[in-house]
Amino acid sequence: MDAIAIATVVNAVATGLIAWFTYVSSRILKWEKEKDRRSRQPILVLVDEIDATTRDCRNLYVKNIGYGPALNVVINHYCPNVNRIDSIG
Repeated sequence: MDAIAIATVVNAVATGLIAWFTYVSSRILKWEKEKDRRSRQPILVLVDEIDATTRDCRNLYVKNIGYGPALNVVINHYCPNVNRIDSIG
């Protein structure tokens, strides 16, 4: 092998290594950005509770188990067999 062929092979190997390291570092940076974004996001979990005494009423609770703030979620409570008078004022 002459010097030009060896230089060409070394150049090709170096270019391949640089391309591979660039790809790996870009994936690591993308993973770090996703991890940072997820650490600030709210995670909402719906918890369903059935009334043990009558088994007619169901309560649905929304819990934020994440680290970020979440919007207030309002859910209508409906229980057909319970007479309820809510007073305003």
